[in-house]
Amino acid sequence: MVSKRAKNDSVDDSREAARQRLERRRARSDASSGNGSGARKAGSSRSSARNVRPSAASSNVRVIHIPRPLVIAAGILFLVALFAGVNAIEHSCARENAVDSIEADTGQPTQNEEPAPEPEQADLSLLPADLSQEDVDSLTAQASDPRIVFIVNKRQQYVDAFGEERATKLLQLAAQEPDAVDFVASLLDSYPASSGKPYEEQVSKGSVPLLFQWDERWGYVEYCAGPFGSTGCCPTSLSMVYMGLTGKTDKTPADMAELATQNGYAADDEGTIGSFLTDMAPSLGLQCEFFAPSSASLLTYLESGYVVIVNVGPGDFTTAGHFFVATGEASDGSVKIHDPYSNANSSVTWDADVLANQSIAMYAFKAQS
Repeated sequence: MVSKRAKNDSVDDSREAARQRLERRRARSDASSGNGSGARKAGSSRSSARNVRPSAASSNVRVIHIPRPLVIAAGILFLVALFAGVNAIEHSCARENAVDSIEADTGQPTQNEEPAPEPEQADLSLLPADLSQEDVDSLTAQASDPRIVFIVNKRQQYVDAFGEERATKLLQLAAQEPDAVDFVASLLDSYPASSGKPYEEQVSKGSVPLLFQWDERWGYVEYCAGPFGSTGCCPTSLSMVYMGLTGKTDKTPADMAELATQNGYAADDEGTIGSFLTDMAPSLGLQCEFFAPSSASLLTYLESGYVVIVNVGPGDFTTAGHFFVATGEASDGSVKIHDPYSNANSSVTWDADVLANQSIAMYAFKAQS
């Protein structure tokens, strides 16, 4: 029978043998893993640094890892959205300002704004009683034109400055000649001018230019005790003839008026004496032939290449006396004219008999050979 002590020693020996075997297995296991376990341990440490696992105490909170490109993209989208919002606000303000501007320009007065005054109208009650209905209708149609308003409403000033008859003729001129309205409207302030201005357009020899005595380049010069625009038909006619036959432009209507005045052919309140034409022609390089008015003689001279200045009395062209130029014959046998007072008369042709029957004298011109 084995003793109790021997039995315990046997158990201790078995336990020690088992412990030694366990130590040897651990030693072999450590020898086979070597540095690899250290690398795994280090890698595990870095992994733990990047991705911290929640502890048991905070197992209900999840930490989400967001990749960096997504973070950058989200930031860009945020900035774009922010810029778009600001831009939209600015455009909204601009639209509101535009609406305010449109509302302000509707022409409707605001509560603190006075209504715009009505434009001044011509007082047609100031028109003379002997003005033709055609002239009255023309002025009525232009009653809101500031120039016509001035001419009509300042009528008494025109009468005081130029007399009743001439003031009425100026009204008629404004009514009948649209291109003369500026001249009439400026006459009170611009008359008398000290001198005329040059004629700067080109002229072809053999082609008579159409000039008007009320042209603002010379219409304000004083002639025969009045504005040249009212009294200068003869000097203007001679200037047209001179330019057309010589091709020169150095003798304007104002220059011809000065010649007439200096040589005694300008009569105050009457006009130009007809002999001025025949007497001045040689000094201008022109040949002038006076002839008694007749349609046959007029057409003969025109067909022969002459240019004719016609002096008419009361009729279609004037109530007193007037000069204009017959420039040639039309294909139907009528006569083409340049009337220095009327563009309307100059735009149509005239029967030779009508001209002859209203004429006082006729003067045929050609260039000296």
